[in-house]
Amino acid sequence: MSMMIAKSVAAELVYVSVESWEYGCCGEVPAEGGSLRAGVTALPDEAGGRFLAPPILDWDRDLELVRFTNFSARWDPKYGDPRGLPLRLGVSWHNQGSVVPAIVADIVSVYQESMLYQLSGPALIPMRDTMEYARMTAVERFPDTGAFEQEHAVGAPVRNVCGALMGIRLRSCEESSAEVLTAYRDGLERASRTVDLIGPATIFGPVVPGRGDRLTVDLSDSRLTLLGKRTELSGVVHGQTGQVSIVSNTGQGWIDLGDIIPGAPTDTIGAPLYVTLTIDPAVGPTSEVIEDVRSDTSA
Repeated sequence: MSMMIAKSVAAELVYVSVESWEYGCCGEVPAEGGSLRAGVTALPDEAGGRFLAPPILDWDRDLELVRFTNFSARWDPKYGDPRGLPLRLGVSWHNQGSVVPAIVADIVSVYQESMLYQLSGPALIPMRDTMEYARMTAVERFPDTGAFEQEHAVGAPVRNVCGALMGIRLRSCEESSAEVLTAYRDGLERASRTVDLIGPATIFGPVVPGRGDRLTVDLSDSRLTLLGKRTELSGVVHGQTGQVSIVSNTGQGWIDLGDIIPGAPTDTIGAPLYVTLTIDPAVGPTSEVIEDVRSDTSA
């Protein structure tokens, strides 16, 4: 890891947002005079916010970073070239990942953020250019949503708290090395060709496989269920096993998994097996192997 230190505590305030679920779940509630330790990400500003990120000094494509005067922020390459775009800064102390720069800062000012939402079927859609900021010494961990729920019931647009905005002075910013980013990308690639399978024990060979064993399965077998991912792959594939468990119960949206001893004859096992299989690169990854796994492993 390489360390970047804020040049001066008298530097201009930097404004960062945090979603309400973050401090509703755990961590310190944003408050004036408090401190902040979090990962920081730069994002395109799509809500018409007033508190934008400072001008970019450098965009490091290889490290997936944008750099400012005295700190850096993660920039997801899916957003393209950040130069010239209005950007906002988001912070998180959940799921920030190893490649998100970590900041330590003093909180100078706090605003409660709220937006108007429009009901669309079961979903609530945020309405662009409706963000408002209310200055306060500390935001509420669980703001009152009674009015929101009442208006939601009749389908009217309604204003709801969505997070907090903090004006901060940075003490330090630590960003990841190229080696850490390489390991992160390798993990994404491996995850893109990893599938979770459930099927009769005999599908997985004459004996129960153990973690790290080589395995050959036929994905076209109608008795086999793939969980959580869509794939256009079919036919016989080869790979390495991860978790292997016995399925003791299935319910509406869940399964119960139990331990099973590797090497047991599969023709003596009446219950299905759950097997995680990382398919060899020769047959994956492909563009068809499944939805993007980036959201499961990054900020």
